[in-house]
Amino acid sequence: MKLSIPLLLASLSPIDAFVEPESTFGTLLIEAANVTTKEDTSTAFYFGHEIPNESPANLFEHLDFSGATFDARSGKVANIDLSAPILPGDGNNLLWSVGFADSSAGKPEDAAEWQAVGASVLQDWINSNQKELGIDATELFASAAAFNGDDETAVRSAVHGDGDLIQFSLQRTFKGVVVRGSRASATIKSGNLVNVGFELWSDIASDFDVLPRINANEAYQILAKSTGYELKKGRSCKPELQILTQAAGEVPMFSTKGFRANSFKKTIPEVGQGYTTSLVWKGDVYPLSNDGKDENGQLQLDWPMPFAQVGSEVTDTGGNYFNGGTVSAYLYGPYANMVDVCGREILTGSNGVDWGGDKAGGNCGTPGFGGPGNTHASRSGFYELNKIMEMARSHLPSNSWLQKQLLAVMNVNNSCNAYWNGKNIYFYRSGNGCGNTGEIAAVVDHEWGHGMDAWDVARGISQPSGEGIADVYAALRLNDSCIGRGFWQKSTCSGNGNACLSCTGVRDIHYLKRQRRSPTTYTWAKKECGDSVHCWGYVYSEAIWSLYKRHLQSPPYNYDENTALEITTRLTFIGAGNVQTWFEGNGGCGASSGYRQFLLADDDNGNGWHSSYGNPNQAPIVTASPADMKATLTWKIVSGASNYEVFRTEGVNGCSKGKVKLATLSSNDSSFTDTGLQNGREYYYVVIPKGPNAACFGPASQCISVTPSGSATPSPSCRPTLNPINNPVPTTPTTPTSNPCGNDVCELAKNETPLTCPSDCTAQDLALASSANSVSKAVMFTAIPVKDVSFNSIGVVGKRSRYSLVQVYTRVGSYSGFEDSSSGWELCFNKVVLLQQGIPVSIDLACSTHTPFGSSRSFHVYAKAGMNIVAVRPTQKPIAPSGNGACGHGVCSTQQNENPGTCSVDCPVQSLQLTTSSNTDSRAAMFMVTAIESVTFTSFSVTPTRSGVSLVEVYTLIGDYTGQEKNPNAWTLCFSAEVSLLQDQANAINSLSCPTSTPAGSRRSFQVLVRDGMYFERGPSTASNSMIKVEKGIFIKKKFDKSKGDALMTGGIE
Repeated sequence: MKLSIPLLLASLSPIDAFVEPESTFGTLLIEAANVTTKEDTSTAFYFGHEIPNESPANLFEHLDFSGATFDARSGKVANIDLSAPILPGDGNNLLWSVGFADSSAGKPEDAAEWQAVGASVLQDWINSNQKELGIDATELFASAAAFNGDDETAVRSAVHGDGDLIQFSLQRTFKGVVVRGSRASATIKSGNLVNVGFELWSDIASDFDVLPRINANEAYQILAKSTGYELKKGRSCKPELQILTQAAGEVPMFSTKGFRANSFKKTIPEVGQGYTTSLVWKGDVYPLSNDGKDENGQLQLDWPMPFAQVGSEVTDTGGNYFNGGTVSAYLYGPYANMVDVCGREILTGSNGVDWGGDKAGGNCGTPGFGGPGNTHASRSGFYELNKIMEMARSHLPSNSWLQKQLLAVMNVNNSCNAYWNGKNIYFYRSGNGCGNTGEIAAVVDHEWGHGMDAWDVARGISQPSGEGIADVYAALRLNDSCIGRGFWQKSTCSGNGNACLSCTGVRDIHYLKRQRRSPTTYTWAKKECGDSVHCWGYVYSEAIWSLYKRHLQSPPYNYDENTALEITTRLTFIGAGNVQTWFEGNGGCGASSGYRQFLLADDDNGNGWHSSYGNPNQAPIVTASPADMKATLTWKIVSGASNYEVFRTEGVNGCSKGKVKLATLSSNDSSFTDTGLQNGREYYYVVIPKGPNAACFGPASQCISVTPSGSATPSPSCRPTLNPINNPVPTTPTTPTSNPCGNDVCELAKNETPLTCPSDCTAQDLALASSANSVSKAVMFTAIPVKDVSFNSIGVVGKRSRYSLVQVYTRVGSYSGFEDSSSGWELCFNKVVLLQQGIPVSIDLACSTHTPFGSSRSFHVYAKAGMNIVAVRPTQKPIAPSGNGACGHGVCSTQQNENPGTCSVDCPVQSLQLTTSSNTDSRAAMFMVTAIESVTFTSFSVTPTRSGVSLVEVYTLIGDYTGQEKNPNAWTLCFSAEVSLLQDQANAINSLSCPTSTPAGSRRSFQVLVRDGMYFERGPSTASNSMIKVEKGIFIKKKFDKSKGDALMTGGIE
C-alpha cells in the first residue's frame, strides 16, 4: 500500500437518497494536477496458514494467529478471533476485588464507567501486542478527544447488557491527521476480548509529510470546476485534511469530504421514475402507506402523538399529558421536529389536543385547522419517527444520537424521492406517479436508518452500501420486506433487473418475491448493479431478512415468528453498530464485516460465537389486565429462565410488527406494569424467557392484547418524566447567519470563540499549579475575572495515563454552601476521556460560562480515575467585608440594597435575549422569570410592528401570573409613557419605577403592553442565561386579558 495526503472537502450537501438520483457525483478525488478517479476500498484476505514466508505476519512471538486473517495488500492483521480474559466477567475467573484495573473503584456502575475501564484494558492489550500486530498504538490513542463525541478522532463505543458486551471503534490518526477508513475495532464479551480487527492499515514512514500541496480555497476551486456547481454558503462543509491509504500502483490523490457512500448532485436529488385525569394529544396518521388498499394504507383516526411538547410538558408514549388549561402544541418534541414546507402547524386547546386529519387532502391539504403544516405527512411522519426511535432506544440506550432531536422537512416541492443529508431528513410531495414519501412509514424509517448508520459505533455510512441496513431497519420495524409500499402508484419496483412481483415500493428485500426467486449474490451484483448503492444493498439486506423469515423459523431452530423477530432485531441493532464494510468482493471477511459482527453479537459466553447452552425451552403463559393508562402482565415462572424480557407494539398489524423492549426482569419476577398508554387503544405484548446471557432466547409467549381504560381516579405515577426542550420551534431549516467576526467584540451569542474568531476572542491560559502534592477525584474552586471572560476549557492532569469519566460543573458565584448539594450547579462536561499522567488534558466546556468583570464563577471538576492537585490548608478564616455596605464582595446583596445603580461591581448588568424571530403579533405579553442568582430587572426591549409614537406600559407581580391574568389589582405599574419606536428593531424601555429586586430561587412575572402592536414568536416559551430563566410566556390581545397561546415577545430583558 502507499499513502497520499488529501485535502478533504465536503462540497455539496451529502445525500443518501431513497431511490437512485438521476445523475450523481461519487466521491471526487482531486490531485494537485486535477486528475479525477474513484477510491477503491475493496480488499482480499488470507488465513494464517496461507501467510507468505516474507510476510510481516511471520514475526509473531506471543500471539496465536493461526485463526487470524490478513489483508492481502499489506500483510497486516485484518481480523483476530480470540477469547482473552481482559475484564472480570462470566467468561472468565477474573475478580474486581483482587488488584484488577482500578480495584478501588470496583465494578463499573454505568455505561460511561464501562467505557472507561474497557478502553483502558483494551489500550493495555494493544500496547503489549503492537509489535506482533505490526502497528503503532500511539496512532490509535493519540487523541484525548472525549468518548463518542463529535470529534472524528474520538474513541467510539457502545455498552450492552450492563457491560456484558462492549464494542469499540478506534480511529487511526498520524501527526494529528485522520487516516481515512483506517481504524481498529474490538469487542469485549463476558469479560473476554473476543475480536480485534484493523482496516486499511499500512505503515506510514515517520518522515511522511502531512502538509497539503494546495490550500482550502484552491481545493474549492478545483471542486467547483469539476462539478460545475457554484459553492454557496450553507451548501458546503468545513474543509478537512485526511490521509488516504491506497493499494500499490494507484495514483496518489486528493479527496472530497462526505459521508461515506454518499453521492453529490447538482440539484436536490430527483428520479425520473396539576394532577388531573390525563389529557390526550392525538391525530390521524397513515400506519404504513397512503395507497388506500387496506387498513395499512388507510388513514387511522385518533392515534397518539408520542413524545410531543405541549405547553411545558412532554407527552408519554400514549400521547398523554396532565396539566390542564389552554396550551399550544406543535409537531415538535425532544426527538422529532417536523418542519413542513406547506407552513407552520400550531394547535391550541384546553381539553386535549386533536390534530384531526380525516377531512384533509393530499400534500398541503389540512383538515381546516392546526395551521398550514397540519398535513398527513407531518402527522404520520411525527408518529413513525418517534416510534422507530423509541424502539431503537430500547436496544441502544447508551447511543447519544438517539437522545437528540431529529429535524424532518416534509412536503419538499418535488416528487419521487426522500433523502438524509448528514443531519436532517427530507421528504417529497406526491406527483409524477409517486406517492407522498412523508406519508409512507418505510420511507421515513429508511431515511432515519441512514442517521442510525452514520451515528453508531463505526461512525459514518457503511460500505459498500449503507442502503441495505437502512432497508433492514425499516423492514424490521414494519415487518414488511416491501420497502416503501405505495411509492409507485401504478407499478411495481424494477429490482435492478430482478423485478418485484407485487411490491409497489422501491425495493423488496425478500428474494422469493422477486422475479429470479434467488438470492442476490456478490457475483450477480457486480455484473448487474453498476454504481447503484441501492442494488448493492440487496446482498446483505436479503441475508438478514432471510435469517428472520426463513432460517430461524425452520429446523434446527424452529423459533416462532415473534422470537425470530426479536433475535434478528437484537442482532441487527448490536451487530450493525460496528460494521464499517458489510462484505468484501475478493474473498474473506474483515473484522468489521456484517457476518463477523453478527456472530459477535450472538456470542453467549465470551468465546466469539453462540454455544447454544442454557436456553429455556418453555414459553410463558401470560395474562393481562387493563387499567387507567396502563396494563399489567402476569405469568408463571419458566424453568431455566435467568430473566425475562417484555416487548410491546401497537397498530393495525397487532403483534406482527417491530417492538419496543420495555424491561429485563429477574428470574423471580412474574409481573410487569406498562404505563403511559392511551386509553381505548389496543396494545400487544410478548414475554420472552432468556437464558444466562442476553443472546440466549427461549420461546416467546403467546401474543396478548390489552386495551387500557379510563378511571375517575387520577394516577400521579403516570405523569411523564421527560423534560421539555428549551430551544424555540424553528419555522424553517436553519441557515448560516452573517459572520460578525472582526468587529473587536467577542460575541458569544453569535458563537464566537477563540477558535472560531481569534481576532475578537483572545484565548489566555492560567496555570493553577505547576506541581502536585496530592491526588483526589474531585476539586472545587472559584474564579474572579478582572475583565469580561468566558471559560472555554479546563486542563486536568491524570493520576495516571488511562481512560476516565470526567465531569465538570459550574455555577455563578461562590461554591460556599453548595459543596454537598447538586442543586445550583450546571453540568458542562460528562464524558470519558484519555487522561495523561503528568500532562494536562484539555476538557472543552459545553455550557455558557460568560462571566462579567466584577462577578465570580465556581467550578467542580471530577475525574473518576483520579487527578493531581495541590492541597492548600488555610491558615486563617476569610476576612468579612468591612464598612456599612457590602459592595465589592462579589455578591449582589438585595438585603444590602445593592443593585446595578448602587453597586455595579457586585451587580453587573446582564442581558437575556428572549427571541430574535417572530411569527405573530399582538399588543401585550405576560411571562414569568425565575432568578437563578439574586437580580434586579432594569429594562426591557420590544420590537414594534410599526414606527411611531405608542403607549408602552410594564407591570410586575411577585410569583406566577397564572390565575392573575385578568386581575389588575394583582399587578404593580412600573412604566407608562408614550415612546417613539422604530419598526422591526429592538427598542429599549428603561427607567422602571417600581422595585424589581428578585432573590435567587424566587419568581417574578411581567406584563408588557405596546398599544400599536409588537412581535412575538409562538411556541415553547422559555429562555435563560446564567442569571435568570424565563419559565413560560403567553401573548394576549390587550392588557389583563386571557391567553391567546404560548409565546415569547421578540426582544430582551436586562
